[in-house]
Amino acid sequence: MLASQRRSLILDFIKKNQFISVNELSLTLDASEATIRRDLNLLELEGKLERTHGGASAIENLKYEERMDDKQTQNINEKMAIAKQAFTLLKDHQTIILDAGSTTQLLARLIGESSLQLTIITNATNHFPELTKNPHVECYLVGGKIRSTTLACVGSLAIASMARFKADIAFLGVNGISAQGEFTTADVEESLMKRSMLERASKVVVLCDHSKFRRQWFSVFANAHEVDLLIIDQGGDQDFVRDLESDHQLNIRIASQSS
Repeated sequence: MLASQRRSLILDFIKKNQFISVNELSLTLDASEATIRRDLNLLELEGKLERTHGGASAIENLKYEERMDDKQTQNINEKMAIAKQAFTLLKDHQTIILDAGSTTQLLARLIGESSLQLTIITNATNHFPELTKNPHVECYLVGGKIRSTTLACVGSLAIASMARFKADIAFLGVNGISAQGEFTTADVEESLMKRSMLERASKVVVLCDHSKFRRQWFSVFANAHEVDLLIIDQGGDQDFVRDLESDHQLNIRIASQSS
């Protein structure tokens, strides 16, 4: 069998099964495991699959983004655990950048229910009512074009406003993290806004529930080496988590729902 034919069959198998092991491919295609590994590595470089421990999985190239109302009802317990873990990083008199997103909104709620003395910079129109419940919070809402999907302010006006600030920590949301350690989102303007937030903070913390693992969206806003801490929940693909830690030296903290 020609190498090109074998690789085409590998892609067909993965498309049908979402994941297949090196051993299964070796037996099915009557090729050595070393040959299969070389094929998988090449196909990953071409962006056609993602390598995992012992095999490969299909890449999810996603385009449709759910509205904020829908996101707020999904994985709520996991997101709250992540928000609580993020809250433990906060101290009085810090300046915080708070990105738009359903998990960051839960963090905004915790801040609003606390007595912490903070300066908050946010581009999320729906965070503002939560944050102002705390009289000790000084809140700056960065203006710009509002995305109806995420209720985030984006565009040149928002980025120009963000450039005027400097923060201790930026808490960012994410739509997906790829096996290559790329942090992605569904919209270019929102990606540029996240990038601006990242560049204005001394420490970058990304909040991500397990449904975002191995999901690749349209626009990359950060790579793993630019993120100081990733806070995740206990669910999802633990091999993926270990790969992020070992291959990309990403600092990861797992939030327990019992905490």
